[in-house]
Order: sequence, then structure tokens, then C-alpha cells
Amino acid sequence: MSVYDNREVPAYRDDFEPYYNRNIAAWWSSAHDEMLLRLMDR
Repeated sequence: MSVYDNREVPAYRDDFEPYYNRNIAAWWSSAHDEMLLRLMDR
């Protein structure tokens, strides 16, 4: 039995903000996202 077995509310709130790091955002681009997607498809 787990604490999650009787959950009555969603695990994530509606206002959940994804992780954001401004230092990474300074150099990470959509090209990086596309590269990761291509690698995961392999």
C-alpha cells in the first residue's frame, strides 16, 4: 500500500511551472530540443 493509492486530487497542480534555469536558457535553443528528439527516436 502506498500513500498514492488513495489520491483524491491530481498529483500536479494546474499552476505547475516546468523547471526553468535562466543560465541554461541563455544558450539552449530549439535546435537542441530537435537534436534530443532525433536521438530519442533512434
